[in-house]
Amino acid sequence: MTTAKHIKIFSGGAMRPLLRELVPLFERAHGVTAEVEFRLSPALTRAIQDGAVFDIAILPRPDLDDLIARGAIDGAADIARSTVGLAVRAGAPKPDIGSVEALRHALLQAQSIAYRLLAMTRSGRKCLRRRAFMPISA
Repeated sequence: MTTAKHIKIFSGGAMRPLLRELVPLFERAHGVTAEVEFRLSPALTRAIQDGAVFDIAILPRPDLDDLIARGAIDGAADIARSTVGLAVRAGAPKPDIGSVEALRHALLQAQSIAYRLLAMTRSGRKCLRRRAFMPISA
């Protein structure tokens, strides 16, 4: 536990609901104030690479590994897992996604695919390109 009276936390938006609940409890329990900056993970990663001052960064593991490799942070610990869902519109047949090949086939056969590119990590975009699911612009 830091002896600082103020800590700065960088976090992607996915953690916002949890941190809004936990940060006040942490502040009361430890007598500190915490400033949380929510931004897209790529923006936080760039800020850290550019020397931004922070105490805690909560980012996807691939981004943390990249920052470690670049010497921007010393280490990281896993604190949560993220689940991504796949859905089809009401009444549509449910695709077989029981294997990588089945998922690939289902995506290639789909008439349309909606996804949120801004929320996808760089490694996620690379994965989609590698698997040839769909064209992705970097």
